[in-house]
Amino acid sequence: MATGALLLACALLAGVAVAQRVVTVQSGPLIRTEGSHVTIWCNVTGYKEGVEQDFEWSMYLPSVPDREIRIVSTAQPNYAYAVYAQRVNSKEINVERLSGDSAVLHITKVQAKDQGLFECYTPNTDGRYLGSYSARTNLTVIADSLTVAAPAQTLSKVEGDTLQLTCEVSRTTLQHTHLSVGWYLRSPEDAAAPPQELVTLSRDFVLRSGGLYRQRMAAGDLRLDKTSATSYRLTIHKLQPVDQGLLYCQAAEWIQDPDGSWFAMTRKQSDKTQLRIQPTESKLRVQKTNQSLSYLEDSRVRINCSIASQTSQDSQHAVLWYVRRATGSEADELLLRIEKSGAFEYGAYADEERLRRRVQAERLSPRLYVLTLNRAENSDSGTYYCLVEEWLSDPDGAWYRLSRESSGFTQVLVRQPEVRLQVEELEANVTVEESSSIRLGCSIPSQSSRDSRFSVSWYVERSDDDDDEDDVDQLSDEERGRECVFSIGHDAVFGNGNCSPREEAGPNSRLQFERMTSDQYSLTIQGARPTDAGRYYCHVEEWLLNPRNAWYRLATNNSGFTIVNVLQQVSTLKSVVCSTDALFYFVFFYPFPIFGALLIALLFVRYKSRSNSKSQEGKNGAPLLWIKEPHLSYSPTCLDPPALSLHPGSVD
Repeated sequence: MATGALLLACALLAGVAVAQRVVTVQSGPLIRTEGSHVTIWCNVTGYKEGVEQDFEWSMYLPSVPDREIRIVSTAQPNYAYAVYAQRVNSKEINVERLSGDSAVLHITKVQAKDQGLFECYTPNTDGRYLGSYSARTNLTVIADSLTVAAPAQTLSKVEGDTLQLTCEVSRTTLQHTHLSVGWYLRSPEDAAAPPQELVTLSRDFVLRSGGLYRQRMAAGDLRLDKTSATSYRLTIHKLQPVDQGLLYCQAAEWIQDPDGSWFAMTRKQSDKTQLRIQPTESKLRVQKTNQSLSYLEDSRVRINCSIASQTSQDSQHAVLWYVRRATGSEADELLLRIEKSGAFEYGAYADEERLRRRVQAERLSPRLYVLTLNRAENSDSGTYYCLVEEWLSDPDGAWYRLSRESSGFTQVLVRQPEVRLQVEELEANVTVEESSSIRLGCSIPSQSSRDSRFSVSWYVERSDDDDDEDDVDQLSDEERGRECVFSIGHDAVFGNGNCSPREEAGPNSRLQFERMTSDQYSLTIQGARPTDAGRYYCHVEEWLLNPRNAWYRLATNNSGFTIVNVLQQVSTLKSVVCSTDALFYFVFFYPFPIFGALLIALLFVRYKSRSNSKSQEGKNGAPLLWIKEPHLSYSPTCLDPPALSLHPGSVD
């Protein structure tokens, strides 16, 4: 029993220990120079999970250690006292939240009056108080005594000369601090570009160099020497054109905080030295012939870039190809760059205009470069030129650019084929009978390209009969009642032209389309109807394939009118009788049996009467007349009426 109670008590104590809130602040004292940017971090642990913590910063002056001066809070916007309110509102003092339980206090320009004890307080969010809710650190603000001095001057040197510059760096800080001193170069061509580090003596007394100058420092052409307690001398042997620009010295004063990290309390720069370097006289000359070239789409465009002379036989060249769009862009666009090593890279313009597959650069000889545009298109029109850079190697094997020069301008015009589409414009007047066929032709005697394809459509215009022909010509398409009769696209798909016909193509269609040759088309309307009368014409669209394998319409043209008149059939007795089978049989078939029966009956009666008279006539010696059976012939068609013929018999 006692053992169980002991275990329970230990568990409760362990739970209490785990649940205790702990606030941690950056260890002090923190020593900072006046005017520097001060940061103090603060973390909290042991709180109820899932609740974001707030942070309140206050400070206590050394002269009044018991009076709290509120500075800034993440929860209360008007938390600061009047002495800090203006600096908080201007964001000179602010709190940066790193996470739900971590924040950093920023004082962008610390002042001497900010020296004191800083407290980070986190309001309770657990419903009960257990653990610590605040932590403090001491901030000491000292005067900024760092000085960096170098004369502001302008120097002119010749390529290959030696340059020496001296920088004086000192400070009077009582605390133990370290200095770092370095020389930097800012390019005169791009003021917005970050400065390039030449050589730096770090706070750990280690020399380092950046970028292209590392190799020159290893070769002994770049040095940084501490000639006295405060003097630092930069030496550059064998000056190159790339060394031209603004040179200055920059120093930083470092102090080590109680947590072991180093902090740069202040950084300062010296005045700048304007360095101009006269390069070795360049003999680079690029041919500057201006010319204008005109091409048809899908042609191959070739532009030459010829180097007439160079400074040395060991010179190497980098060639950049530019284009100035015909529409007038703000800056010339880089197509591609050929490095002196032979490698090349495309410019952003080549990627945007999808030129990678069509543009080609060649080096035909050490002084002749060629740009080729395959399958040129209209958007390639513009002004092209090359920019040549001449590079030389110094005695240590480092390459530097000696000079650059551009070529003449080549005006390139890429045009679409000349429109030569013609459609036969002869007019015709055709009269056909109802139920016969209407044949409409469409002839294309001239086309713009041998690769052209055509979309052909037939239209009919219908107007009132009482309208004069001159008035019809003056009407618009809508007023004329233009209707699409048939259409076939350039892809040989029916109904895929520039209109949608009412009567769809199919096995039961009255329309019959035929393409006799590549420039001869015909449309036949079978079973002509009176409603088919009108003014017919064909509409031709000429299509070509552009270099991007997309079809585009080059031109359109219309043929002359074919005026079609349809004669209606007149109703006659013959047409009425032949119109239905029932009426035909009633007129030409059923009467014959009846007529035959009546005729037989009539002959039989007559035969009887003559038999009686024969006996009497025979007695008297009179001859008898015999009648054969009548021969009845008729036609099953409507062309001939039935015929009845009587043939005489023989006299016995």
